[in-house]
Amino acid sequence: SATMPEEVVRLGFGMTEGDKVSCGAATVAVMPASADEKAATNVGTAAPLDCTAGFAALRQAVAATPCRCAFIFVHGYNTTLPFGLKRTAQLALDLPYPGLAIVFSFGASGRFNDYVNDIESEELAAAALHRLLVELSRDEAGVAPDIDVIAQSMGSRLTLRAATEGGPGPRLRYVVLAAPDLDQAAFLRLGAKLTGSAPPKARRVTVYTAKYDTALSASSALHGGMPRLGSGLNAAYAQNLPATDIVDATKRATD
Repeated sequence: SATMPEEVVRLGFGMTEGDKVSCGAATVAVMPASADEKAATNVGTAAPLDCTAGFAALRQAVAATPCRCAFIFVHGYNTTLPFGLKRTAQLALDLPYPGLAIVFSFGASGRFNDYVNDIESEELAAAALHRLLVELSRDEAGVAPDIDVIAQSMGSRLTLRAATEGGPGPRLRYVVLAAPDLDQAAFLRLGAKLTGSAPPKARRVTVYTAKYDTALSASSALHGGMPRLGSGLNAAYAQNLPATDIVDATKRATD
């Protein structure tokens, strides 16, 4: 633990592999654009949250929001839980989102050279994310909440597998895949299950791509040169995917 960032040690979540789930709640202080350049977004000490009884505590928190809705941010490779929390808070403020903001952390190591380790971690976490999506999206007293997912990079692969495989699926509203580190053929197969099933597991899917994403180029090299979904997808390939939008953000990408 001496080599881990102080925030990771203090929070005590997100550094174990397997399908066991730990839950917590934390306050994140996001610095405004007008803040001093040295000001940093800070994560408060996390308080344990009960994960039992089908995530009952989380379901109650979602039901208490004005929109009865929540978004789940599924982060990608090389991301620690504290960084994922900061990104989640920034998303909640920037959207702005009226519901509950949740981050699903799959125990990525937060180290650049641990790509293969992170792949194994996200595969082990698929069953846990599946349970979370199913439980949060199920009917409560005849009314189903609106659950959205924003998945980034490797988190897109985890999200699609969790939503489409392993028994009865969830009922999601919007699924956003940002720079997805996913094989294109795998997306066409899993995407068809996501929006083409009856009933659909998601009402709408939006994929953001960028042609010259350096991280995805590196991933492609590690996968035998096979292109990744986040580097672009010919619109003709997605014609048979219902309720799916492919957005080419190449001209807006900054890194």
